[in-house]
Amino acid sequence: ATGSGSLLSSTDAVAAQIITIGDPPATVLSLGVVATGTDSFKIDSMVEVEIVSGAVINAVEYTITYQLLLDGTPIATITREDNSAQSIAIARTIIEIPNMTWVDTPGAGAHTYSIAIAVNGTNITDAQVNIRALNVIQFT
Repeated sequence: ATGSGSLLSSTDAVAAQIITIGDPPATVLSLGVVATGTDSFKIDSMVEVEIVSGAVINAVEYTITYQLLLDGTPIATITREDNSAQSIAIARTIIEIPNMTWVDTPGAGAHTYSIAIAVNGTNITDAQVNIRALNVIQFT
């Protein structure tokens, strides 16, 4: 991108949002931007994911899918897996904080960047997202 400056846009949320275990990725935060010409965007994002296991003797395993979307279409995906097969006979709360930095040039017009989260696993009872943030620096 060429031009004389940059613009910071950001959003965050702290209210818990339930994630249904086994469902496709659910949008947990979105931010609208407007691009002119060949603007580049540096996107920084994070989500605190809380997973609760059952009080089971069997192994607790999980996968968190973290997607960055542009206008509803994934442009980047990361996964965080715990396949350590730990067997603990008490319920526990597990906190993961996946994050991502990405650079994108979406083309001229209005666009929406979003974060989507999915949780799958064995012997987990609940999942939710807590604190989450999405920061976009637009370079013109």
